[in-house]
Amino acid sequence: MKGRRITDERVVSELQRIGSHAFVILFAGALVSVFVKVFILSWDLRYWLDSFLIVMAACVYYTFRAVRGGLYLPSDSMSELKEFKKVNMLASGTAAVLYTALMIGSDVVESGGGENLLMTLLENLTGGTVFFLVMTWVQLLFVKRSIKNASKDLD
Repeated sequence: MKGRRITDERVVSELQRIGSHAFVILFAGALVSVFVKVFILSWDLRYWLDSFLIVMAACVYYTFRAVRGGLYLPSDSMSELKEFKKVNMLASGTAAVLYTALMIGSDVVESGGGENLLMTLLENLTGGTVFFLVMTWVQLLFVKRSIKNASKDLD
């Protein structure tokens, strides 16, 4: 009996919760680090690309595993699905506005203001709109695919 540990569900669940919180802290720190390196310190790509790729790999892994497992979905009720779509649109819109503002700020600082400001604004607004549409479409595609994968597990 020596070496056997208690595997109570509450203990396992609490350890998983702590691990999840630790990952969120680590992930947020990596995101802040990349943000500071890119937008505040204006470092060259070679100095922050590795951190960015690590953050993206974690995002892609988590998302695809959740979708593949049929876990990336709201409940079955239509009202919650509608609410999920509304939150998705709001999150995509917020991300697009943030993306557009960062790109405009970066381009204006890089160009020194002046001559092609209108063109820079139009390009970045177009980029923000495309970003919003793609993000919204991808999120809804993930939900549709996750619902399909969740149904497979039940069959």
